[in-house]
Amino acid sequence: MPKVFISHSSSDKERFVLPLAERLKDIDYELDTQTFEGGKLIEGEILRGITESELILFLISEKALQSDFVQGEFSSALSFWKNGLEKEIIPIIIDPRVSWNDPKIPKIIRDSFILKHIQSVRTVETIVRSSLARISFKFEGRRRGSVFGRDEEISKIVNRINEFASPKLLCTVSSGIEGIGRKSLLREGYRRARVGQDFSEPMQIQLEEEQGLDDFAAKLIDLGILPTKKSDYLSLGHAERFKFVCKYLEEISELNEYILIQDNGAIIRSDRNLVDWFSKLLVEPFEKSKKPMLAISAQFRVDPKEIAKYPRLLSVNLKGLSPTDRATLFSAHLDSGADLLDKAQYEKFLSLFNGHPGQICFASTLILREGPVMAWKYSGEISKYADSQASSVVNSIKNNKEAYFLLQLLSEIGFIDVLKLNDISELKSGGDAINSLVAINACDFLGSQNELISVNSLVGDYIQRNTFDMNEKIQEIIRRWGIDARKALLEDEFSEADARIATKAIALGGGAEIGALLLPSYRLAVIKELYDRKGENRNLKVVVDLCSGLLSSGLMMEDHQEQQARYYLCQALARLKSESRFFQEVKHVKGSNRDFLEGFYFRLAGEYDRAIEKQQEVLRRSRGISKASRELLQNLMAQKKFSEAFSIAKDQYNRRGANPFVLQPLIRCLVMSNVRKGKVTEIEGYIDELNQIGSRLSLQMALSEGALYKAYCLGQIGEALAMLDSSINEYPGVVYPILAKISVCELGRNWDQLAATIELLGRQADREPQYRDRKVYCEVKLLVATGKTRDAIRLADTLPRESLFYEGAQAAARGIDVDLEPRFD
Repeated sequence: MPKVFISHSSSDKERFVLPLAERLKDIDYELDTQTFEGGKLIEGEILRGITESELILFLISEKALQSDFVQGEFSSALSFWKNGLEKEIIPIIIDPRVSWNDPKIPKIIRDSFILKHIQSVRTVETIVRSSLARISFKFEGRRRGSVFGRDEEISKIVNRINEFASPKLLCTVSSGIEGIGRKSLLREGYRRARVGQDFSEPMQIQLEEEQGLDDFAAKLIDLGILPTKKSDYLSLGHAERFKFVCKYLEEISELNEYILIQDNGAIIRSDRNLVDWFSKLLVEPFEKSKKPMLAISAQFRVDPKEIAKYPRLLSVNLKGLSPTDRATLFSAHLDSGADLLDKAQYEKFLSLFNGHPGQICFASTLILREGPVMAWKYSGEISKYADSQASSVVNSIKNNKEAYFLLQLLSEIGFIDVLKLNDISELKSGGDAINSLVAINACDFLGSQNELISVNSLVGDYIQRNTFDMNEKIQEIIRRWGIDARKALLEDEFSEADARIATKAIALGGGAEIGALLLPSYRLAVIKELYDRKGENRNLKVVVDLCSGLLSSGLMMEDHQEQQARYYLCQALARLKSESRFFQEVKHVKGSNRDFLEGFYFRLAGEYDRAIEKQQEVLRRSRGISKASRELLQNLMAQKKFSEAFSIAKDQYNRRGANPFVLQPLIRCLVMSNVRKGKVTEIEGYIDELNQIGSRLSLQMALSEGALYKAYCLGQIGEALAMLDSSINEYPGVVYPILAKISVCELGRNWDQLAATIELLGRQADREPQYRDRKVYCEVKLLVATGKTRDAIRLADTLPRESLFYEGAQAAARGIDVDLEPRFD
């Protein structure tokens, strides 16, 4: 492992240096009293220590700047650095009396390095270990995004900051589609307005939808600017917690720093309104602050009504680049590789671009990596990048096994400490893997010194959606890391990365240890993961118990967190067909989510007209709610209104591209429609798209939908049954291939196979009660088909009248033909 040289003043030894050394005792470092002979600092030994070390850590304080020895260490280390020798230098200010532009700090350090105020020993330890991992893996740091063609937006930010007649600006929000340059705009706008240190990266944090004020505070504490423990913060009352955050932000502002937040729905909600705690921040006086404290790269655009209410908030929405700026950016990205393209090739690639900076970066990376001929094979991916950038990014990296494995791991956890890379045996050249992912904007860095690596939220969601079950090697890594992470939670030594790993590990264990998680957002993350599981891995009763436990836990929850817990509770109750409890709980759900959940329940109960009415009401009140559109689609399909359903399915396909959950109903609508024989080529194209996605989930869907296509469109019953058997065996516990096989068995009048498949459905019903009545209905159909009409009537009468399948079973038992057409659930 690389060696560390720790430069410091002896005056800081007791309060900071020795506690840090104790934490770093398992690594190789130089520190005067421990490593220099006889405890004497002599010039030759200092030079030897610096020469033998790959990482030089300067702990800057008032006393250190007055020390001749420290100034000599500055000079020695910088001489190596200026001569191009591989030395990583990390200067950290540990004294609040020292400013980042103090003239006693050598000018070259002020101009060339990121100077951060960090008073937490634990945070400095994390930075050192992460830096050693970076040196070991030889990967590059964060890449600045482009700000080509953004002069108007940058001027808007600069002018507002310098507008002295208006209330001083507290925060700027940048919105626009993922990868369009939201963070780059904020960095450049603030740099030109002289907010933050010159040419320095801001401290970055990320907030997820389920997180709130406590999570924001926890992430601020992790930055280490003040030596605060999370347990001290959590011992405060609600009002005191808010005051703590305000004080922390003022401290940051006084140090001429600001926080850059990647907001994935925690601050600006999906309804475009601001969350309550942030609204309160916007009206705080912050009298000590002279410049903005926050910059937010937001997944959702702020409602103009919200902006009008808060004069200290500025909102900038980014659109695509102009044709001229596209060409300029493309040439800049190619740089030394410009001679790879002749004029015709250059124009050819340029014609693919639609104004998305990430698209141009993606194309340039492919050209430099693969050459223009091979890169052109991805022209389809490049041209549709803005609409399906996640699939484009993932498909381009799949052949790089290490990078893809790391991307899968990050998609499961969200972000990890860079130092964890040393503990992943699958990564032989982790630096190359990270560089590959950063180059195509699949990953970015967080923290005060880039000590965390995070996944692009679109890419992470895409991989999660297309993952049938978690990779066993990744499960093993999470379980192993989870042991230390849970221990850190108990010892009040945990970082947000530890909390994230502990959350994943607890979810893998079925949620039994959820009480160890101190914040509501951590528990919500476990609940979400357990609910989202597929097939036999999902236990809805556990979800109900965990939601109920969270709601009665007494933890301080914000309104949106309580609503999320109730949302998952009601979804699980609806699937469990717990009618009385569902309607008791759904009364506490607010807004359009209540209508959505009631519609969801009515669909599962077979009351399709009421379900459609509810989802249409959601869409009237909140345009563009995709989950309501999906529910509306499933209701229409259940009623066999395939023409209406197809128009919704095709619209979703045009909006969202090749998403398995979009393709599956699209194929089903065509296969089950009266015009299916004229749509053979179109159906085959959509099935090919499922196969091309290549995930276990999409391949399972391709098998099931392909089998229905073979049976209904081509009449190939035997082939269809073989495909469904393969799908059932490959994906145990998934209901779709079972339902599809029941339908094909009836179509081909294969009663023995139908009986065996109904047994499989019965096993599914043992786990998910919503399938019990359907099993009875299928048994009724089988009894009629095999001449056992009296038994069929008796069995049909056992279904309750309110059952979704009561009328169908009664009709079938009395000889009225009813298809066993597979439905979604």
